Amino acid sequence: MYGGPKRKIDIGIYALLAIFLFSFSSRERKLAEFQEPFKYITLTVDEDKIYVADKKDCVVHIYSKNDFHHVGQFGRIGQGPEDFEFIGFLRVFPDYLFISSGRKVSYFSKKGDFLRTVTPPYPATGSYIPLGSNFAGKRYLPEDPKETRSEIMVELFDSKFKKMKDLYLAELNKLESYDFKSGKKNLLVVGDCFKLEVYEDRLFVRNTAIGFFFRVFDTQGKKLYDINLPYDKRNVSSEDQKAILDDMRKMVGEQRFNRGNVQFKYVFPKFYPAYSDFAITDDKIYVFLYQIPGNSQDVLILDLRGNFIKRITIPGAQGIFTYELPYCIYRGEFYYMIYNEETYRWELHFENLG
Repeated sequence: MYGGPKRKIDIGIYALLAIFLFSFSSRERKLAEFQEPFKYITLTVDEDKIYVADKKDCVVHIYSKNDFHHVGQFGRIGQGPEDFEFIGFLRVFPDYLFISSGRKVSYFSKKGDFLRTVTPPYPATGSYIPLGSNFAGKRYLPEDPKETRSEIMVELFDSKFKKMKDLYLAELNKLESYDFKSGKKNLLVVGDCFKLEVYEDRLFVRNTAIGFFFRVFDTQGKKLYDINLPYDKRNVSSEDQKAILDDMRKMVGEQRFNRGNVQFKYVFPKFYPAYSDFAITDDKIYVFLYQIPGNSQDVLILDLRGNFIKRITIPGAQGIFTYELPYCIYRGEFYYMIYNEETYRWELHFENLG
């Protein structure tokens, strides 16, 4: 699960939430088909390699970007320095790979050689991300199980993980809460987007619980500016709800979906959040708007101050956006993974966003 110390979560929620499948028009193209039976993945690329991390098996696979051959792998489930309990997210930097796995951060060479690992002494903080020579992390505050809201504090640490200051307090709708009347778990199907992203020594904090909102900090935790744009609120209609649940049923199977109906009460907000996810690269912010299954995916491209550049549409996009998506953007190119239900293999596809 993305972010923070490791929290127990029913595997059925992963099955329902970890869905991100695309079917694009002729503008896209299939790059490769992988033999590895990935389960729950994250993806990143650089100039000559593709990195696919299987979060469940805790293995990072490395492929050549030239011929897509498997050239290495590292990681396994365990408690050792080179092991992971789970993989939160993977980032590629010019000289190393950075992996956050809850409270633990690990460094590997771009060939997969182990460099070092650090476990900061803060039991409630995790999802660390490098910010210059410092780090930002997320601390989950104590919560009332009866409440449907939770709070997360973004914190700043120095290079040795000594806390410097609190940066930002977010109040969010819980993805999972307990309904004491029905005895079921409330599962928020369309949730807020809250994420930390670093680009060129700036920390971008997104929070759609406020609106179309980003807050930007420098490496020392000084607030630089906010991006808070107007947007048209879209109702989550009853037709949308049906389409989303039908898509869930199709993706996870009738039997598993019916088991979920016994355990969960599916909850929808009145309005969609302002956006579902974003990525920053090449001095641009790519903002993915919410879409329902069968509708095209719209992407807003902004500059780093939030000024509008253009809007593009990815025709035929289908799926449910979640907090961790098997895609990345590199130099204006959109790389993403889909599972082919006919061949039972994962495929790497490509779309030019230029």
